[in-house]
Formats: sequence, structure tokens, C-alpha cells
Amino acid sequence: MSDTDELDSSGITPADVQAAVAQFVAEDDASDDKFRGEQLVLGNPEESDLRNMIGLDDNRIFGKLLENTLKTMEAEWYTHGDEEDIANWEYVVDGIACSPEWVPEHVKGSKNAAVFDIGHEGMALDDFVKLPASQLAGLKKEDVIVVRLYSSSSFKLFNKSMRKKKNPHPIKVSVYVLNEALKKLRKVAAIRNQNEYNKLKVLRRGMKDMKMNFAKFTMTGGTELSFMVHTYIYTLYICMYMYYI
Repeated sequence: MSDTDELDSSGITPADVQAAVAQFVAEDDASDDKFRGEQLVLGNPEESDLRNMIGLDDNRIFGKLLENTLKTMEAEWYTHGDEEDIANWEYVVDGIACSPEWVPEHVKGSKNAAVFDIGHEGMALDDFVKLPASQLAGLKKEDVIVVRLYSSSSFKLFNKSMRKKKNPHPIKVSVYVLNEALKKLRKVAAIRNQNEYNKLKVLRRGMKDMKMNFAKFTMTGGTELSFMVHTYIYTLYICMYMYYI
């Protein structure tokens, strides 16, 4: 089955996917600290080790936390998430997609209510785990959970502390699992569209009216401090369509 076939079988077109991506980028820009003010904030090259930056550098503690990854993540969200984050968690983990009984209250009546979790009506968490893309990528239940949560209004819970370099990150295991899940999803593009996957790509990210120390950047480089949405629609569609809330 091709990527286009999967889109068509659910009644969602590539244009719908692009609109979802555009919406997500706009919400990300409006809500995150990275683009507030005029100066672009970049991390230093030595800040590229994710485990060190989020407080998972101790191998003993790291291994202990991953003995029951799902339980650890749940504790993170109920401890550090607000009411909206917890509602998103319960919807993704225990709920039925688009069911009035499960749709979070902050979604009902919002501007996004009509397109909330579009194309996923009636699906439970296990159904997302069984998707062909999930199987190709080798996604586990916890992988699907964090990808779904990041596509919700809870992306701020991931990004804000990363942009502020908060260590330990309040949901550090969830951040680690999301990073691993996104790397796993690269296999889907590599398997389904090998020619396109191997091409050199230029990725663009909107930074209207922003300033940066370009001389310093060209000398020492920089590190993106959090997860980032960019223009390459093929890579994005896996998250934004297959799992997008």
C-alpha cells in the first residue's frame, strides 16, 4: 500500500495533511518561548546530548526508570502536567478517538473541535499501535502515546522546559521516548520511498522578524533545543496524519 493509498482510504487528502502541519507550526510558533522577542535562541554544540540535557545521564537511574516505561511516563504526566495535559493523557491512553465521552473538555467548543483527531474515529490506543506505519517502525505502545501527545496541545509540556534548559526535565522519560520514536519512524520513509529518502533535502523553519548572531553561528554552530516542525511534508505526515490529534 502506498502513502497516497493510506491517505485516500481514510478520506484525507495530502492537502488536509499540509493544513494540519501548518496549524501545528502556527501553534508552536505562537506558544513557545523560542520565537518570543527578537533574538533567536540556539543551544551550544555541547548541548546536543539529549540524555545529559534532560537529566538521564546516570545509567543506573536511566535503566531503573525504563523498567516500566509506561508507568514512569504516567507518573510524570500526573505529577507535572496541568489539567489539560492530564485530560490529553487520559484521552490518548484510555480513550476512544472522537468519542464524545472521551474528547477533552478543552477541545469541545474550541476552534479545532471540528477537525480534532480527524480520520481516527473509533480508534483506541491498540489500533494505533497496529497501524502499518507503527509496525514498520517497530513502535511500542509508549512510542505511540508520546507521538500522539506531542501532536496535541501538550507539546508545550515537552518543549518549554527544553528551551529553558531545565534539568532534570519534568517529563524526561517521555521526552526520551519521543526522541526515540521519531527516529524509529524514519524507517517508514526509508522502506516505502527509498529513492526520495536518500535525496539531499533542505529543511526550512519560519523565523519572521528574528535576529541572530550569525558570525557566532558560522564559527561555532548551534543546537536546536527542542523538537521542531519543519517543511518536509513526507516525514511530517507520518506524525501529523497517522497519529495527529
